[in-house]
Amino acid sequence: EKRKGGELTDRLRDIKAEDPNAHVFLLQHGMQAGAVGLQEWIDRERGELKSSPVSGVVLLSSFLQRVRFRPGMRACAEKASIQPKCELKHPLGILPDQARRCETENKIDFPLPVLEIGGELDGIVRLTRVAEDA
Repeated sequence: EKRKGGELTDRLRDIKAEDPNAHVFLLQHGMQAGAVGLQEWIDRERGELKSSPVSGVVLLSSFLQRVRFRPGMRACAEKASIQPKCELKHPLGILPDQARRCETENKIDFPLPVLEIGGELDGIVRLTRVAEDA
């Protein structure tokens, strides 16, 4: 059975064999399954990318996944699961002050340089979301 992303890995190996100095940029458009799959492949192949011809990634109307590539966001996601405690006095629930407060640096842990080209006119990829990755 062929592994996920195996064809891309094989093709990159062929390019490297043909021209050891080749530079390849991977292009991703949108946030559908294929685009997310490319980011997952890059994350899985982290160690192998150093010896591959891949020099960077171009994201069109797309952006890096928050939880996967930002260690700080992973820590904040855990706090988001804190649920309010329901009591007779507070039937809708109450949380202690600052229970979900999360301040982290905006550090991105992605193994390749990234160029993001926003698609804010589509109504899905907001300019502020693209700026968040800067």
